[in-house]
Amino acid sequence: MDCVNNYTLSILGLPPDALTKTKSVYTSLYSPSCVIEPCALLEKDGRIIMRVDEKLKDEAARILNGATGILPYHVGKLYELCSDYAQSKGYKIDKSCHIVRRYIVEKPVELSGSHTPVQLTGSEKDILLSDIPFLVSRGPVFGIIESGNVVSLCGAVLKQGFAEAYVETAPKYRRKGYAVSSLLALSRYLNKSGIPLVYELREENEASKSTVKRAGGILHSRYVRFIARE
Repeated sequence: MDCVNNYTLSILGLPPDALTKTKSVYTSLYSPSCVIEPCALLEKDGRIIMRVDEKLKDEAARILNGATGILPYHVGKLYELCSDYAQSKGYKIDKSCHIVRRYIVEKPVELSGSHTPVQLTGSEKDILLSDIPFLVSRGPVFGIIESGNVVSLCGAVLKQGFAEAYVETAPKYRRKGYAVSSLLALSRYLNKSGIPLVYELREENEASKSTVKRAGGILHSRYVRFIARE
């Protein structure tokens, strides 16, 4: 899917044709006054592409070329490289750097269950403190209502050619399948218009992985950005 590919690449500052290259290193650096981004890494279909600061190019390429194709391996080695580089410039590496998985839900599965999500209009009450009127203004939102309150929802922010999903469930209503039901309802709704749904999550978030996989989500790519701050 070109639209999702290009969006993912743009997040990392990579050119649109990056995925046609294998184990390539692009040299550039986005560096506003209080933030430095020494390196970004994308893995898709066994292909690994980096954008990296010129001063790190040779060492980053060595790590990339000697790797086995397993993203966490690259992250560990590159994290050390970026950390040393950031500290040499007076920055502190951002501890929130993490691997992100991007899934696509193009063909939602059929699941049996008693949960019946409804499309939200913005007038509903909720216990999520999520500002439903604002969410509805950004794109379609489906949710589960119990005792007059929205307890779980899944909405989408419309992009160019696809939609990006977010999911929220009140703590006491988790592990009941509500998030899966809402995600399925949203993906079916968008599917009627030919709009694929993209769902992004952190590598370590097993609950979200389970949710999107149960809904028929397929892994599109994984990426990481190394960010340091003053």
